[in-house]
Amino acid sequence: MQELKKCPLCNSDASVFTNKYGQEVVTCSENLHECPISLVQFAVLSWQIRPIEDALQTKLDQLRADNQALVEQMNENAKTMQRFLEVQKAAFLRLLEWNPGIAQDFVVLLTLDIEKGNSHEKPDSKSN
Repeated sequence: MQELKKCPLCNSDASVFTNKYGQEVVTCSENLHECPISLVQFAVLSWQIRPIEDALQTKLDQLRADNQALVEQMNENAKTMQRFLEVQKAAFLRLLEWNPGIAQDFVVLLTLDIEKGNSHEKPDSKSN
């Protein structure tokens, strides 16, 4: 027998027993004060069939898989960026050894370009 789903109302475990007619039935394991479903007896198959919950679980599983793929892609991109920065640093150190003046000019121009990029505010689409 497959594992029984939790109670759809209170998320408690299900209780399986044989009723007075000899049928195997399921109900919520909580008492009446905790969950009113404990008053109702369901056939096992009826307890297990929850199309909306099953569809939502399928969608949730897909979203988790998509999220994991994005995390892995971001981690790979971060590694690539780190390698790129290491190559750039090595190239700059070679330039510094070869011609310190050009290296200094490069740093000044790069700093100005970064400041210029940071000072340009993008128009806010909400203010239009």
